[in-house]
Amino acid sequence: MPEAVFIVNLDEFQGFIVSQKYPPSIVLNERVLNLIFYELQKKKKEQANVIEIDGMRIVPYTDEKHPMWFVCFILGENEQYNEIVEEIEGMSRLILMLMEDITERIDLEYIFTNRLKLEKPNDEQICAAIFSTPSSALLLEKIEDECLERSARLALWLKSQIQSDDVDLREAIMPLMKAGIVNVEMVAKTAEMVFLVKDIFTYRAPPTRALQAAKESHPQISDWYEEQIRNFFSPPPPNKGYNPTIQTDNPNSPIMEDRAKIAKFLAESKYYEIIKCLREGPCSLDTLVRRIPFPKQLIEKALFKMMTERIIANNEEEGLWMLITDPRVDIFLPEFALKLIVRKYKEKDVSKEIALRHLDNLIEVWREAG
Repeated sequence: MPEAVFIVNLDEFQGFIVSQKYPPSIVLNERVLNLIFYELQKKKKEQANVIEIDGMRIVPYTDEKHPMWFVCFILGENEQYNEIVEEIEGMSRLILMLMEDITERIDLEYIFTNRLKLEKPNDEQICAAIFSTPSSALLLEKIEDECLERSARLALWLKSQIQSDDVDLREAIMPLMKAGIVNVEMVAKTAEMVFLVKDIFTYRAPPTRALQAAKESHPQISDWYEEQIRNFFSPPPPNKGYNPTIQTDNPNSPIMEDRAKIAKFLAESKYYEIIKCLREGPCSLDTLVRRIPFPKQLIEKALFKMMTERIIANNEEEGLWMLITDPRVDIFLPEFALKLIVRKYKEKDVSKEIALRHLDNLIEVWREAG
């Protein structure tokens, strides 16, 4: 286990500030902090690496979301880095998330001694994160319409939509590339193309697995629970139920706004970890606190936020929390792209080489996906 951990914030006016450390006896100077920061700039974010400074083996970690914060672990003399790197990255992710969401000091000692960690985002979260950046969500809609397009055209279109010359296409498209939704490549050394290779659909599903678990483990609430779900998806007339397949081009329509809202809850770990637990069945607050590496007050706050958005419900009599809608992101093959590729080729909007390369991309991606 590492010997120590400390959290550093690079403040615009005060420079490096060691906001917390454990154990409190460790001593750090400005030179060490400068060298750590210098090394971090050279390395890939969200990846821990060992650096040696003044006889200490230090493992710093930062991510794209918190560029002015970094978490550092000091390894013991005989510590095997490759055996604990995943654990260090997981603890670092948890600490950075808590530093963002908790105003008071986090319990660094408790996290360190109990080796609490946060897993890296999975495919569902990575796809949902597209909607966290408005320009990325806007770009996704455009690429779904076009299926394949030149980067230069997309850059001009995005600037016109956002009404700003400061829009960076690379920055906007990165979440889509990270999620594997698009491939970007140079074709024939003349045209940089963006190819749609996967599509996504964000919606609320009935929590069937959680309901079945409730019938088995908490039969006394199963009828009440089923009624909560039915009232959302199929309420009695004249109310209208939930239908995520309604077609609309209006980005401000309720269904489009709801999709963006759902994506936020999936993308942010403070909500997603709770959703994952509740997909398995109803849980008490104490059970959630035991299963999730977050402070109780953060879990409570997240629960009440999701309750206002009709994602979860609370049975006060039994002290149980449960999903009434299950936020989901489905990834699927964009079959509609095939017709668009043929049409664009026939209309001479793209060359034969570009059209074939898009088809190759689709075949390669979905062959790997099985």
